[in-house]
Amino acid sequence: MRKGLTGANRLTADLVNRLQNYYGIAIRSHIGDKPGMITAITAIYCHHGNDHSYCPPSESSWCKYNRGDPSYAPKKIQPEVLDLMEPVFERLSDEDLLERLQRGDTQNSNDALHSLIWRRCPKGVFASLEIIRFSTSLAVIQRNVGSIGLATVLQSLGILDTAISERFLEKLDVKEENQLLKQRSVEYKRRGQVLRGMKRREDALWQKETRSYEAGGFGMIEEESGSSNCARKRKNIQSRIYAIAGSGLEGVPKWDFLK
Repeated sequence: MRKGLTGANRLTADLVNRLQNYYGIAIRSHIGDKPGMITAITAIYCHHGNDHSYCPPSESSWCKYNRGDPSYAPKKIQPEVLDLMEPVFERLSDEDLLERLQRGDTQNSNDALHSLIWRRCPKGVFASLEIIRFSTSLAVIQRNVGSIGLATVLQSLGILDTAISERFLEKLDVKEENQLLKQRSVEYKRRGQVLRGMKRREDALWQKETRSYEAGGFGMIEEESGSSNCARKRKNIQSRIYAIAGSGLEGVPKWDFLK
């Protein structure tokens, strides 16, 4: 998109979001099947280039062309956009990359470790090398063992020797595990897709409204058009507002805020 390939039938935010969604489906629907993952990922790119040789050839296929749906319409993506997408899909279907995704999780495992480190040592706050090493060590313990792993460290330091604290750390691990299961659920992912779609519609509506509502925009339109009907409506509204504002408010001046 930074190369200027945006616009109709080109690379748009909606197309990028749909491709990301399709890629996640291709991974999760072929867990433990690397060749199937490669075929499904290749089908995403070829389908948008109107090549359906990799799409599932069945009546229940998601590809309208292969299942003979009369509502099928060829994609109209520009060739330069397809040329830009091709090397990206080649990297996404690399066997070494897919080897790490056989469990169906598209999230980089290092990101989880990084989030634990920065939670203890925020990027926006200066920290010494000793603090960074200490935060990294605690993050590695929690990533590999969980919060309960801190109990062993604290006990070796003579700080923790109560069963209450251990039970508290165990509850933290259970809470985190439940959160991970929730995030991996189909309902959670579907809700995220719905929210992203709502956000895109809101952004499009906001862009449209910001172009319509501008300072003095309606006044300029009325003056340029010279429409007497608009002027009469404005005076009628002004007189009604004056009547409402002045009723029962003796001694309060009527502010001529519409002039």
